Amino acid sequence: MSRSARCAGAPLLALGFGSLPWLASLAIAPAAPARSPATETTLAAALKAALDTIEIDDLKKYEAFLTSEECAGRDTPQKGLEKARDWLVEQHKSNGLASGHPDGSFLYEFEVPAVTWSDGDFLAISGKPTTGGDLDAFLPGVDFVPVRHSGSGKVDAEVVFCGYGIVDPAEKYDDFKGADVKDKVVALLLHEPRETKKGRPFKGEEWTDHARISRKWRAAHERGAKAVLLFTDPVNHKDLSVLKGELPRYGGIDARNDAPIPVVHCSGAIGDRLFGAGKLLEWQKALDSKLNGAPKALPGVKVRLEVTLKSVQAKTHNVVAAKKGTDPLRQDEWIVLGAHYDHVGTDDFGRIFHGADDNGSGTSCLLEVGQALARQDVELRRSVLLIHFSGEEHGLLGAAAYCRNPTYAADKTIAMLNMDMVGRGRPKEIDAAGLGYSVDFQAMMRKSISLSGARIKVGDGGMQYFKRSDQFEFWKLGIPVLFFMEPEEHPDYHQVTDTMDKIVFGKIAETAKVVTTLSWLLGEADERPVQKNIPP
Repeated sequence: MSRSARCAGAPLLALGFGSLPWLASLAIAPAAPARSPATETTLAAALKAALDTIEIDDLKKYEAFLTSEECAGRDTPQKGLEKARDWLVEQHKSNGLASGHPDGSFLYEFEVPAVTWSDGDFLAISGKPTTGGDLDAFLPGVDFVPVRHSGSGKVDAEVVFCGYGIVDPAEKYDDFKGADVKDKVVALLLHEPRETKKGRPFKGEEWTDHARISRKWRAAHERGAKAVLLFTDPVNHKDLSVLKGELPRYGGIDARNDAPIPVVHCSGAIGDRLFGAGKLLEWQKALDSKLNGAPKALPGVKVRLEVTLKSVQAKTHNVVAAKKGTDPLRQDEWIVLGAHYDHVGTDDFGRIFHGADDNGSGTSCLLEVGQALARQDVELRRSVLLIHFSGEEHGLLGAAAYCRNPTYAADKTIAMLNMDMVGRGRPKEIDAAGLGYSVDFQAMMRKSISLSGARIKVGDGGMQYFKRSDQFEFWKLGIPVLFFMEPEEHPDYHQVTDTMDKIVFGKIAETAKVVTTLSWLLGEADERPVQKNIPP
């Protein structure tokens, strides 16, 4: 869920299990339709077969991938998001859904502003730790990557290793003690000494601000360093590849906050080449044991580094899949089902924001709804478009891009149902913001709960979050919308602690049953739903 501005809420209207009377349809069936709407009896029978495909084991499989290190926090427009994008396409294809784009693609492309390195950037090492000699060159994005807020620059200088880059007078700890780093390249370890161990320094089991990447490069720059090379500390971390979730990164170059020097994270391969095989591990063990800085110059070794950051328009994608309607008089009318699949990437410590609830839960829910609707025996008069949005966390970018140039005209979109953060909070309650402004939706919701047998209560709260997720862009076009979300934010919202182990999978499954059934009812209804008087 995006952090954008909030709007006033509406009173909660609890919709348990058929507690209010259903509304009678006021519509007259169109002349000579290809087929009549399904009766409640046949609808219920078909629904049971479809709803039986919604399984907790599926949801766990989805969440495990979306929250993995491979997806690296799914920030827009990063590689981890692209991995999630490609995986989503394969899921929908395997479920039997069609492309959601007239050109046969499952991708809706748009552009976002980003900052990244230039094609000619490189890092080269000359000399060897003991003998001097060969020159080896490395490429950005493969063996090193500029970190967020790195500056641009060209450097050709000697190297000094300065431990963790920490100075803490209270602990009498100084990784720069006695080192001359002026006009040098400074090599530093991520994190802190004695990670995972209790006691001082520093806190062991919990990183302090000393572990922040920005604090490390600032300490080096203040002492005159011309560039900083960061390395993952090998004692506590097996993955020594370049950090995921750094550049390219959403936004632009920010002279106010960016470093005046290049700051790059390097792979373990560069570490072995620079220091000698196994030396970084050896030096880190000594630092953690003695708890006293021990900087080391590397005579005969020089680093040439070039980083030229540039602002670009980066391509990113919504994932779109479709279930075509069967009624020639209704199949060009669309029900849009949405959930954003992006999240916020990594933090200043290099940790991944896993985004299990925000919005691994909504993404997983939409996948299960798609699987249920994809069955061949599920026939709707209208068509259904499933959209996994990217860029939501940066201001509903994917939804806004689609609504500016919709694949299917807005006046042919009869409703939009959005799922964002549906896996936490009270385990047997979900809100559908916007429900209180439509008697049509209320009647369909009661019927959805009855037909699906979903064991969940649906309320119409959550309007304070209405502007903060993708359905808002559709509502601005006059399309009736419902925003399925948990009744309140939890302490792990936009924290690295939003992890899979805290997800209530049964709640996602019950929500998926409701959304599947509601989608079916919308697809079969003679009249479009009406929604009125949502506050501007």
